[in-house]
Amino acid sequence: MPVTRPREHVLVTLALSDAPSDEAQRQIVRDLASTLARHFRYWELLIACEGSDRAVLEPLLSGIPNLRMLWLRPGASFYQRRYAVAQAAIGDVVVLSAPEELPHLDIVAMAGSAADKAVLVIGEHRGSNPAGSAVEALGRSAGLRIAPHDMLTVAFPRGLLDIVIAHPDHLLATRFVPVDPRLPVQLYPCREGGGRDGAGRGGAGRESAGLPPFRGGSHTGPKLLRRLHILHRLMIGAAPRVLTLTALIALVTTVGALAFSIYSVVAWLTLAHTQPGWLTTSLAIGGTSTFLGLAVFGLSIGLQRLLELSVQGDGELVMDESGSVELFGKVREELNVETAAGSDHSA
Repeated sequence: MPVTRPREHVLVTLALSDAPSDEAQRQIVRDLASTLARHFRYWELLIACEGSDRAVLEPLLSGIPNLRMLWLRPGASFYQRRYAVAQAAIGDVVVLSAPEELPHLDIVAMAGSAADKAVLVIGEHRGSNPAGSAVEALGRSAGLRIAPHDMLTVAFPRGLLDIVIAHPDHLLATRFVPVDPRLPVQLYPCREGGGRDGAGRGGAGRESAGLPPFRGGSHTGPKLLRRLHILHRLMIGAAPRVLTLTALIALVTTVGALAFSIYSVVAWLTLAHTQPGWLTTSLAIGGTSTFLGLAVFGLSIGLQRLLELSVQGDGELVMDESGSVELFGKVREELNVETAAGSDHSA
């Protein structure tokens, strides 16, 4: 169905955590920018880049309007790049994605659904992520939604993105949606092959065979190291729940130790004969267990409080920015404002 007029009441940001790696991907990005311009009056394209790619990527500025390139510090991880573009995006709807997934999803439809329904729209892969159910369970214990079919592409309404960015583990939260009743999720199935622009508005106008690879935007080191890194981060993220469980076990141990100490005294007073030294040994065991249980309980809840008060920071990720957005010139043109040459505007 042809679109006669672009939507005017929503600003859409397409944020790529990775820069296009070759000319084919750069052309896909150009075509998708044209598609966004046809469907949305206000939009921007945000790309996380490394300084070593400046000579290759800067020519995109002359061919794509409303393009912003964030030049990140060297060595920024995939999760840091994804968080950086999410934080820098200004759209009412922010679509986080990777170049490899753009031909397989209708970005326009995902952004529209996120804006109209106020839900997170996540691309759904037809295959299964090799991460497995163990990682899914570990993610659940860390308070994160790790589903076997979730892709990198997620459309966030602005209000829901603010909740995700404010999450204690914001690096993982921008990749794996937190388990939160305030964050409703809708899945959007990907299609095999990129399709053509008439078949899919996000298809970037060209063919692309097969399905996108899982974690296509992660190019930071060997795959095994990346998976070990995510497992490590998930175990760290599960710390609050582990501390809660530890505190509960310590509390039960303390109550049991106190009950055993009381039982020892009652038994010594009521029984006609007990083994010599039984009472003192039992009281020593009960007292030691009570003390250790209280100590572990106090340390657990104290560490939980420290985690709640801690503020995580990743330093300054963005070192520089290049853009083809001329905001004030566009506003003057739309409002038909003329500026007299040589006029003095000082008051």
